Amino acid sequence: MYRVLIVDDEPEIRLGLRLKADWESIQLMVVGEAGNGIEALEWLANEAIDIVITDMNMPLMDGVSFLDQCHEHYPYLKMIVITGYEDFDYARAAIRSQARDYLLKPISSEELMAILGKVSRELDQERNNHNQLATTKWRLSQYYKEMKEHFIGHIVKEELEYASANLERAKLLQMEEWNEIDIRFVTVGLRERSGCNLPTERTPGKLRLPFEMICREFAEKNTNRCQVFRDANYPGLIHYILSEKEINITAFTTDLQDCIVNYLDFEPVLGLSQVVTGFKEWKEAYISSLLAWNLSESDKLSP
Repeated sequence: MYRVLIVDDEPEIRLGLRLKADWESIQLMVVGEAGNGIEALEWLANEAIDIVITDMNMPLMDGVSFLDQCHEHYPYLKMIVITGYEDFDYARAAIRSQARDYLLKPISSEELMAILGKVSRELDQERNNHNQLATTKWRLSQYYKEMKEHFIGHIVKEELEYASANLERAKLLQMEEWNEIDIRFVTVGLRERSGCNLPTERTPGKLRLPFEMICREFAEKNTNRCQVFRDANYPGLIHYILSEKEINITAFTTDLQDCIVNYLDFEPVLGLSQVVTGFKEWKEAYISSLLAWNLSESDKLSP
């Protein structure tokens, strides 16, 4: 429900406004009344108000001054002004002061409901836009990324005992489609250089943090087509989940290797899984990418 404040120096006008509208049907609720602009500003300082309906010709503080104060201090307010034909200049001044709309006396129930309904719909749209923006920021936050990696870790290490709960979590994390597409796992790690006398700061262990940063930045270039995660049981390795349909696997792995070599002067070792479909098969595919990485590493180190 959106909260409404009625501002008019005549009590009968305030009562008439209350009676002429079906407030609940358009998600509105009158939470207070004020006899002039000064009283109204006190209301606004202490209460959350969404819509103000105000007369323009009032004592102590006229409507124009009141609107200016509201525009300066409460720019989010929806302002609806009431004025008579003889005071039409007030209506023009109200529009200049960012009032949303105005009503000419005498006010009919139909006119009042039409304007209130329009303002209510505008507030709905603004709230929806705000919620979408907040959701987008949350999804881009580090916390969201950590939740997604935790979810992936749960999938690749355990059988899905509670399928419906996991699918709900996947939907929250915008990963439900990954349960339906063909994917491959790619495991990546730096290869030890056998027989080389490397400075301690140039060993794979010392380069673990920049290696991870490079791998994650590389994944950002393929947003919505790949997922990236790290498994604490295998420090130094980064894992990708790639959409078989959306990504050219050969080009992806080649570009990734080139990127790591260019930045770190280390050739990475990659392990690639078979193609699977559905969360239930992710565990097996993940294990196969780990095995492929181990075999590839062993081959590279063989004399």
